[in-house]
Amino acid sequence: MNKKHVIFDTIFVFCLSLIVLVASFLTTFLLSNNEAKSNLKTYADKIALVYKNETNQDDIKEQFGNIIDIRITILKFNDGTPVLDINPNEHPLSNEDRYVELQNNLNSYYEKKSLTMGYQTLYYVTKNDGYFIRVGLPVSEIIDVSYNVLIYGSICLIVLNVGYGTLKYFTYKRDINSLKRSINNLESIVTIPTLNKNDDGIDIINKTLGKIKNDFKHKINELEYQKNQNSLILDSIEEGFIVIDETKKIDVINKFAIEVLDLHKDQILKKDFVYLALGNEVNEKINHVELNKPINFDFKLDGKIYLFIVSKVSISDNENQKVSTVITFFDITGTRINDQIKKEFFQNASHELKTPLTTIIGYQGMINSRLLDSEKELDEANEITLKEAKRMKNVIDDMLALSQLESEEFNESIDVIDASNVLNDVIDSLNFLSKEKNIEITTKLDDVKLLITPKDFDRLTRNLISNAIKYNKDNGKIKIILNNKRLIVEDTGIGIPPDDIGRIFERFYRVDKGRSRDLGGTGLGLAIVKHICIKYNFKFNIKSKVGIGTKFTISFK
Repeated sequence: MNKKHVIFDTIFVFCLSLIVLVASFLTTFLLSNNEAKSNLKTYADKIALVYKNETNQDDIKEQFGNIIDIRITILKFNDGTPVLDINPNEHPLSNEDRYVELQNNLNSYYEKKSLTMGYQTLYYVTKNDGYFIRVGLPVSEIIDVSYNVLIYGSICLIVLNVGYGTLKYFTYKRDINSLKRSINNLESIVTIPTLNKNDDGIDIINKTLGKIKNDFKHKINELEYQKNQNSLILDSIEEGFIVIDETKKIDVINKFAIEVLDLHKDQILKKDFVYLALGNEVNEKINHVELNKPINFDFKLDGKIYLFIVSKVSISDNENQKVSTVITFFDITGTRINDQIKKEFFQNASHELKTPLTTIIGYQGMINSRLLDSEKELDEANEITLKEAKRMKNVIDDMLALSQLESEEFNESIDVIDASNVLNDVIDSLNFLSKEKNIEITTKLDDVKLLITPKDFDRLTRNLISNAIKYNKDNGKIKIILNNKRLIVEDTGIGIPPDDIGRIFERFYRVDKGRSRDLGGTGLGLAIVKHICIKYNFKFNIKSKVGIGTKFTISFK
């Protein structure tokens, strides 16, 4: 606010009050006029009912003669001759022709200057069976009330506006002085401009806000840059990060946490932490975590395992100290699965190696103790220990092969091989096994070139064909098809139960454990097949029916 505003405000209030005054005057005038007309009509109608002839004149004078300022005139209907005139000052009736005037204004109002009374009068005319009845009222009586409103209202208007203007000015001076003191107090925060004594409110505010705007704009830009940097850092890390303030409201949440928890940032910020929908177990840990004593635990979300770290930290600023709860979590599904796989692998490997090793140690112990005397018993013991030693070697070889495949290290050069030649060599090397069970192997091999190491293709086909032989029936059949799109190995063996199909590629998993060991299987063959397919992006498919046979299909890239 400045001086111009004070003056303008005072003038505006004066004009507004003047409009109200004029409106009040007009309203009062209209109301008075309407009331006067209503009274005139009422008196005229009553007199028309009462007056019959000259014998009623005394009654009319008695009833209506004492009404202040009302003039009553009764005239003959046929020629307008006056028969009675009652006026406030008892003036004698003037001599004039009133007939036409009465005829023209019958049942209506009109104004004229009365020749009898000498002032402007409002009349109303009605009639009964033989007479005109005219009732009049001085116009001055109607407007006097309105003029009083105008006069006294004008006086009040002037007094009030002078008082309002004075009060407004002193208020303005007080506010300006207060504003200057407040501006001077800002020196501790920002650099304020130099103020002149004659500066009014707008000038002070313009100068001060201009300076403050520049100072704060610079600081806001710095804070915005810092905020964007922090958000960028938080959103770029592949870990969930959530900060919950002292009131249990979510204060910070990064992109990783929003995506994992399937939330919307705008809808979750400043909401109670239960909206994270982590469940009662996690909520309890958040509620009971102690300062500088973090809680670590695994938590499953949508089939994945996350390591949650909940800690309570103290954050201090220049004024006070706040305690917030920080939640960080990251995906450890692969780690936990690998841990479980390693655990199962060592258990299974220990079991697979322990059995033949126990057999070897047992027989060698009996030999050393000379418990086996005959040459036949010694030959049998040597044969069994040699068989078990070979079995241990096969297990170790397969374990090493599987380890190499899992490490995804291509230690050997990859080249284009003649797949049909390698496959024929594998079939020839396994021919003695098929002959033992009288199994017929039929082939349909196209000339196929594959980009794969010879050793990996040998492992892939050898494991599939040897399994087809081992788990086939006597006098069974094996059909092998190779073309540019796929490799098919189909047998007429014992088949795989539906519940086991999903697990046959696991390490050391066997459908028939006893039979598999008797046949010399290590339980790692199909695991090796699986990892070779993954390594070269091959697709594999199994169809099997118990007692009918199994069909393995390897689709090439």
